[in-house]
Amino acid sequence: MWDSDGWMGDSDGWMGDSDGWMGDSDEWMGDSDGWMGDSDGWMGDSDGWMGDSDGWMGDSDEWMGDSDGWMGDSDGWMGDSDGWMGDSDGWMGDSDEWMGDSDGWMGDSDGWMGDSDGWMGDSDEWMGDSDGWMGDSDGWMGDSDGWMGDSDGWMGDSDGWMGDSDGCGWGTVMGE
Repeated sequence: MWDSDGWMGDSDGWMGDSDGWMGDSDEWMGDSDGWMGDSDGWMGDSDGWMGDSDGWMGDSDEWMGDSDGWMGDSDGWMGDSDGWMGDSDGWMGDSDEWMGDSDGWMGDSDGWMGDSDGWMGDSDEWMGDSDGWMGDSDGWMGDSDGWMGDSDGWMGDSDGWMGDSDGCGWGTVMGE
């Protein structure tokens, strides 16, 4: 996921590219047919997910995967059965930070999709700190400086991705 032919945003196919996705050619992350998963509904699908009017990345009725599980496996989420991106015990890492709690956001008032020290992987790459969010003007999941597929960056910044410099995609969360 670091090859010049494809990244988490590369024009040849990955996280957001019109030709591919975050890995499998059958699953996209922005294609009109599906999303960050499959045609059954995911991160943005009309059925309800990450921002959809029917649900979100936090609603108890909807998740960031499918009815069987998540963006991971049937046992847990975007990580493992111990709790991650949506688990009832915690979230994308720390039990103090959630992904939809009334006190915060896609995280908690101190951080976000992870904790105040890091993110969805590396401490150098964030995904929700007070300096930048999942859409903040500083550059993230939507900003003109770097998005979920932007030509300048990724789902984070020019230094990394939605993980760390050692891995791909989700780094140590999903495995390398």
